[in-house]
Amino acid sequence: MSKPTDTQTCLRVFLGDVLIKVECRKLSELATIKGVFGEKFSVLCAPATLDALRERRLMLTLISNYPEPLEEGLVEISAVSGFLVLRIGSPHFSIRIGQGVRGMFDIACWRESEVVIGDRTTSNGLRIICDRSHFQCGEDVMFSDSIIAQTADQHGIVDLASGAIINDKSTGVMLGDHVWIGCHVHLLHGADIGTGAVIGMDSLVLGKVPPCSLAVGKPARVIRTDMTWSRSPTNLDPFSKRLVQEFEQTHNIEPIAGR
Repeated sequence: MSKPTDTQTCLRVFLGDVLIKVECRKLSELATIKGVFGEKFSVLCAPATLDALRERRLMLTLISNYPEPLEEGLVEISAVSGFLVLRIGSPHFSIRIGQGVRGMFDIACWRESEVVIGDRTTSNGLRIICDRSHFQCGEDVMFSDSIIAQTADQHGIVDLASGAIINDKSTGVMLGDHVWIGCHVHLLHGADIGTGAVIGMDSLVLGKVPPCSLAVGKPARVIRTDMTWSRSPTNLDPFSKRLVQEFEQTHNIEPIAGR
């Protein structure tokens, strides 16, 4: 897993943006810092993110639950507005938050964990618990309210006959581009949701959901295919237009004039 450099000045390109290295002690002037961070720990921020922090359009809280001064780890932020809480419990982690990300995110990273939030993703309330695995979502994902994504079980389940832990494997949580997650959804490890899909409110996702489908229930099951969604209730947005065009080409359908 990659780590930030120890040099005083650090520029790198992430999702098309230039990121600027900000030492933790300097970041404390713009954000809330809790716990003990070492002198070498820093965060890579886009210029737009730093402007948003200064103008209070973005509220960042960085928390270390590690018992020693935290020196390592990778945090890259290009978000532009909202409330962002990052909870860190191990030096072996990475968090990457893409350009134009907006909304409310509460992210907890523990052992050997990786979180990636794609460009232009929005959230009204997403909590991620990542441990020994990964959470990754593509571009333009829309999270509604009160959503929990858990990439691994937090406690062991023991088989009495063998004395073995039987839930020690984790496959993480994956979402493609332009996915809409409804209110009160739980995404558990093994959830793999394809591009353009919709998950109905109060669902529990445990496995694979195909692209451009609608899944609902506990556990979530596909009830409709060959569909997607748009951020506008009355017009197609750029992503839904692209998916419609791809469907027309794949199925040899004549494009609708004037669309």
